Amino acid sequence: MRAKRLLLILIVVFGIHQTCLWLQPLGPLLAENVYSTEIVDNQGRLLRLSLSPDQIYRIKTELKEISPIAIKATLLYEDRYFYWHFGVNPFALVRAFWTTYVKQERVVGASTITMQLSRALYQIDSRSLLGKVEQIIRAFQIEFLYPKEDILEAYLNLVPYGFNIEGIGAASRIYFNKPPRRLSLLEALTLAVIPQSPYQRTKHLKTSKRVNQELKIARNLLFNQWLVKYPHNIEKKTDFQLELEMRHPHELPFHAPHLVTQILKNSNGGTVEVNVDLSVQTAFEDVTQSYLNQKKKFGLTNTAVLLVDTKTMGVLAYLGSADFFNDQIFGQVNGVTARRSPGSALKPF
Repeated sequence: MRAKRLLLILIVVFGIHQTCLWLQPLGPLLAENVYSTEIVDNQGRLLRLSLSPDQIYRIKTELKEISPIAIKATLLYEDRYFYWHFGVNPFALVRAFWTTYVKQERVVGASTITMQLSRALYQIDSRSLLGKVEQIIRAFQIEFLYPKEDILEAYLNLVPYGFNIEGIGAASRIYFNKPPRRLSLLEALTLAVIPQSPYQRTKHLKTSKRVNQELKIARNLLFNQWLVKYPHNIEKKTDFQLELEMRHPHELPFHAPHLVTQILKNSNGGTVEVNVDLSVQTAFEDVTQSYLNQKKKFGLTNTAVLLVDTKTMGVLAYLGSADFFNDQIFGQVNGVTARRSPGSALKPF
């Protein structure tokens, strides 16, 4: 009898211990994430966006760096009662359970932003009933341990936006070539509807830059809901009748490749601003190429040049070779940093 009682106590203690471990704070919600390196010029224009170590385009973006319009659009579409529930919307959950499992009419979702975040963080397969239960429990755990702002920020950094793009920071840079704080209402609402069906609503970019019909319908329906809450934006209605173009990830810029490649070797993600001016860099490359074309008859096929502001000693343009992709001139060799013999330094004179 004593042995049974001791065993029961041990089981209870073990259960309490495991529960405490399970409920303990997990550290920052995005602590385990790895990120792309975003290299921008002195005006904030994108020179290169690298893949993260896990081959995802993902830019760590704080909530204050995201346009309030984009945040409001996401909440309106995904979870309009986000600030009122404790991780689960009970009314939506009952409706979804009744329609999906009892009446078996169609699959209806009821995932809150917190539930979607829990699925992403814990890699939960929520298609099964047990998976859904785990997702709900984890959502309660997250709500218990973290403030709403942290949850929303983590969601906006992890949510899929099609292809291998995660987070609104990368989506804004790739699709619209701008940081998320500068998104217009049209662009913000377009991004807001993508995560619900990322493949279907971005697959058109493989063949066309123009927004496809499915994405356009979902976005315009959201705009109608937006007008109910923000009727003063009726003046923006004409914007939603225009053709909106989006950029495919393969069309990302590849400027100042030698400088950028050198920076990427010592970067662990995040945004790196360089002194190079993209407008000057582009003009500099054109002038250099024109000069090489004129001197080609003399056997001049390659060059490496720096343009330096003598007042600040900042590098405004960086050209490591005439053509980064030309193997015949060993274009990927950085002529700016390559070692030379003392005699070679005197040859131009």
